[in-house]
Amino acid sequence: MFRKMAYNHIKKNRLVTILLTLFITAASFLVSLAAIMTEDLLKSADAFVEQTKLPHFLQMHEGELDRVRLNEFADSQEDVLSLQISDFLNIDNSQLVMAEHSMTDQVGDNGFCVQNKEFDYLIDSNQNVIQPDEGEVYVPICYWKAFDLKSGDQMMVGKKQLTIAGFLRDGQMNSSFASSKRFLISEKDYEEIKPHGEEEYLIEFRLKDEKAVSAFSEAYTAAELPCNGPAITYPFFRLIQTLSDGMMIAIIVLISILIVLVAFLCIRFTLLTKLEEDFREIGIMKAIGVSAKDIRMFYLGTYIAIAVAGCSCGYICSLLVKNIFLSNIHLYMGKGSNGVLGCVLGLLGCVLIYLWIVSYVSRILRRIRQISSALALRDIGGEEKGGKNQWSLAKNTWINTNLFLGIKDVIIRKKIYITMLLLLIVTVFIMIVPQNLYQTMSSSRFITYMGVGQCQMRIDLQRQDDYEKTSMEIEKLL
Repeated sequence: MFRKMAYNHIKKNRLVTILLTLFITAASFLVSLAAIMTEDLLKSADAFVEQTKLPHFLQMHEGELDRVRLNEFADSQEDVLSLQISDFLNIDNSQLVMAEHSMTDQVGDNGFCVQNKEFDYLIDSNQNVIQPDEGEVYVPICYWKAFDLKSGDQMMVGKKQLTIAGFLRDGQMNSSFASSKRFLISEKDYEEIKPHGEEEYLIEFRLKDEKAVSAFSEAYTAAELPCNGPAITYPFFRLIQTLSDGMMIAIIVLISILIVLVAFLCIRFTLLTKLEEDFREIGIMKAIGVSAKDIRMFYLGTYIAIAVAGCSCGYICSLLVKNIFLSNIHLYMGKGSNGVLGCVLGLLGCVLIYLWIVSYVSRILRRIRQISSALALRDIGGEEKGGKNQWSLAKNTWINTNLFLGIKDVIIRKKIYITMLLLLIVTVFIMIVPQNLYQTMSSSRFITYMGVGQCQMRIDLQRQDDYEKTSMEIEKLL
């Protein structure tokens, strides 16, 4: 009997049922997708930094380099596993052309290097350490993607022509947030293009314990070793590798939370409205001997069916489209896991949403116990019981009758109207916040919030001996 009643209830309220199912589907889809992406991102990042053997401490330096002092310092530190000094040839972007794409408009630094021997490896799409042949160049993956490059395309470095052999994954500068990018070439080609650029040094240390990097950084600074450039530690490398995709996951989680909240408010609103509509029928069923538990199970069974359908559809949809969302992670860092754990976590997320819905509906349905069959048969609603005398129309002498009846209805049925208000607030929040965020980020004044003046061009000068002279020359040119 209850199964037939539940079926008739769903059939009668078809539109409401479809909308609730869609909200639950969307929430389950996003929660499952966020779980899958988080697991894959963390596993891929772990595998990536392990394969590239990132340095635990990196000091960039421009100028003269005292290698003897660096070696003595490394020998004196018990935590140092190995020291490596990598040459980085910084070349002006105006001298770089890739497959007819000029790099003049690029604002980041672009440099060339050879493959490292001990750690900080540059790897290919198969996670193998690259050993370029003479005349070959491997380009950063961001340029490979942005310019739609292919193996065999030509690259010009000044007057030197190189053949693009593929793209590389760089543990240090892979992320789009990194301001510098490394191109990999052979040692002979490096010597040939050396006159076209300015050589910098990457002073890299691998430690026995990565947790000791803070103490090591302080020791390096105290020793007054070469430091004409930024110093970067291992935790920062990990952060910048996961920042881009991590932000997308955070946005997905935020949206999923808001959709779950909307779904719960919709469930509350529809369920309270339905209980009010069925108030007399519930009283009749209780009067003929149907227990409150059985009546509660009728309504609960309806929402269990909706929750199961929505969570199942959301989980299946997340499995169908996960490769689309994971493609960027796999492109930049490779595949670090088989995805089984991510699918299990996604399923657990959907199960958690299902349990929340069932628990939430059960709490609302507790009020069935409070419904009196005597009052229901007299058609006196539970919401009306406490405020009937207080809101008597006969006592109203101070406001318009229609306005009074409207206020009376809102106050007596305040739970339903509060739910509608919350639903409206959350819906408006979902629509307005992304738009305001976009307007803020696209505003020309946004950069001023970070302490930079509003301007069309900015020139940064490193503080050197001839700093004031260089500044005056730039002022004359401008």
